[in-house]
Amino acid sequence: MSVIKNSIFILMARGIQIAASSFIIIAAARYLSVELYGDYAYIVALVSSVMALSYFGIQQVTIRDIAMDRANAHVYLGSALVLRGALASIAFAAMLIFLAFLRPSKLMAAGIVVAIFSETFLTFGMLFRIVFQAFEKMLYEPLITIVSCVVMSAGVAVVIYLDMGLLWLLIATAAANAVQLSVAAVIVSYRFVRPSFTIDGKVFWALLKHSSVIGLGIFFYQNLFRIDVLMLKWLGSAKEVALFQIPHNMVMQIQVLPFALVAALLPVLSRLMKSDPARVAAVYDKTFRYIFILSVFLSIFLCLFAGEIIDVVFGSKYSESAATFMVVAWAAVPLSMDILLNTMLIVMNKQKYSVYYGGTALAINFLAALFLIPDYGYMAAAYIALFSYCLLFLFSIYFVVRNGLPLVLDKILSKTLLAGATGAAGTIWLKRYSIPAAVGFGSIAYFGVLSLTDALPPDAFSFFKGAIKGFNRNKA
Repeated sequence: MSVIKNSIFILMARGIQIAASSFIIIAAARYLSVELYGDYAYIVALVSSVMALSYFGIQQVTIRDIAMDRANAHVYLGSALVLRGALASIAFAAMLIFLAFLRPSKLMAAGIVVAIFSETFLTFGMLFRIVFQAFEKMLYEPLITIVSCVVMSAGVAVVIYLDMGLLWLLIATAAANAVQLSVAAVIVSYRFVRPSFTIDGKVFWALLKHSSVIGLGIFFYQNLFRIDVLMLKWLGSAKEVALFQIPHNMVMQIQVLPFALVAALLPVLSRLMKSDPARVAAVYDKTFRYIFILSVFLSIFLCLFAGEIIDVVFGSKYSESAATFMVVAWAAVPLSMDILLNTMLIVMNKQKYSVYYGGTALAINFLAALFLIPDYGYMAAAYIALFSYCLLFLFSIYFVVRNGLPLVLDKILSKTLLAGATGAAGTIWLKRYSIPAAVGFGSIAYFGVLSLTDALPPDAFSFFKGAIKGFNRNKA
């Protein structure tokens, strides 16, 4: 199956996921008070920050290994499940120890325990689902996502309708994650490969070695995305958590779109790296251009219409977060680009660099939050988060270029900035008269300037299709 079809299936799955996640976020935010929504966001951030220990880069390495050696897929998957189980147990124990020192209220403690199980179900489900990606059979992704999202959305709707409270919102999420794990495990076991739990020591230790490097990077990354929520709760208030997390969560949800394309490219690029490195550079060049151009476009409009989006989607009680949204909207650019750049480091087996710069960005973010959040609150968190994500982008592009791939940014940056300034100026001028006219003119102006300056080549899809067909012919 071509990378375009796989991208479409992943995009469908992520689109469904965005729709369901957006419904849940919006419904929870409107249902709960600002303070309770802050507690809800804090529980999710706290648990996922600790349980990130169980991710450990296992998925990326397993995809790469299965894609290059499908005959032994059962061995790779079995080793991955065993390693994730061991790490999840360690993370679970660490979370319980942390709870003993934290001494939260009964409601918060119960919510944290439910969230731990929910995160565990999610992580194992994600591990089974990478088999679809490794075999390039992404049709199952949207099917499982539909089932999971229907269960979750129905559960949240019932909780809100019956006014069951914060804890049951977390239980509904846990139930949906358990369902997606069950469905994914059944499909993988009966249609693809049954995991072998007779561990091959060589495979297991190789997985541990390679995934540990990626895992530290992922742990730093995951906590970088959550550190400001935790710091706001510890140094500020639940209300400030909510006012920061509402727009921040929206930007993070959007990242599933670039992830869809990059996820479909990962197994293809892993094989091409061995057989045709020059084609890898060409695919990377095209992908970089399109993700950068589209993420800048998205950031411009999120920033310019931040107030309108917050009021319409979440209601006037969150109107103070519009200023936060105008700042974090620009995080879509560095975050989207880093998804691609970090994946390229994995393909080149240079994932160790993500540990260095991920840890550096997390440390800088922590120190900045420690000094600035007590005085400037959630707005400080917004600027710190944006700065940290820009650091990730700069570090990752430096190491990608250092290891042989083209810079690309120097070819499109000035053209994209010109297009952005033109589109933004027109949008701001027309916004006072008509929002639809402003959006329409701004979009046309932005992409029009890009086309006139040849920053937006028209052959992206045909290029990707040709690249993958060429690889399949060579393999045959």
